[in-house]
Amino acid sequence: MIDPDLEQRIRERFERWNRGEHTFDPDWTHPDLEIHAAAAELSGNVYRGREGLERWVSDMEEAFDEWQLDLDELEEAGPGRVLGIGRVHLRGRGSGATFD
Repeated sequence: MIDPDLEQRIRERFERWNRGEHTFDPDWTHPDLEIHAAAAELSGNVYRGREGLERWVSDMEEAFDEWQLDLDELEEAGPGRVLGIGRVHLRGRGSGATFD
């Protein structure tokens, strides 16, 4: 079971994200993180590290004018690791097409 204080902090961060605050706290961002985004993987691109994280956010903001992250549940996945399960809602900036 995840620590209730940690869960609250994570959920608050998701709420801020959905209000448009697409920034990351360096204390919460591991320098070796990797983001394997479905669209980027088609071209073989993986976003690595804090710089990659910033590039991923920039790429997503460029491509989508609506970007909501809905967090359904959190599970402790090991020491210092949390697994979030949820949904993403996107609307294409140019096409207006939606994706859930």
